[in-house]
This record gives sequence, structure tokens and C-alpha cells, in this order.
Amino acid sequence: KEPGYYADGGGLYLRVSKEGKRNSAGVKTWAFLYTIAGRAREMGLGPVSDISLAEARDIAQDLRKQIR
Repeated sequence: KEPGYYADGGGLYLRVSKEGKRNSAGVKTWAFLYTIAGRAREMGLGPVSDISLAEARDIAQDLRKQIR
């Protein structure tokens, strides 16, 4: 995919950055975007090669609970 953020829902995004040295298709990582006290934040959850979509969704759910 092209570089950018691709939403999965609930603040979970697939972040694709420009081409990296290890992967000519770009670097793909999971990111959780959230807001606290009016300030936008981003938390990296790890690379797609290490964390499955199901795991990323579980992590995002746990983070949403902690933020509440």
C-alpha cells in the first residue's frame, strides 16, 4: 500500500511508512491513536510481522479501557 494511515476502527491504525531498508514495500506497523485532555497522542504497538491483527485489536481494546 501507499504510505499513510489505514483505520481499522476504535483508534487502531495500520501505519505504512515510506520504503525502508528491510522491506522495499514500506514499513508496516500498528498504531493506536487517542486523545487525552484535548491532546492527540499516538502509541506504536509494533510491527505487523510480530503482531497479528487480532492481537492488535485486543491491545487497542485494553488501551481504550485504560484511557476511560
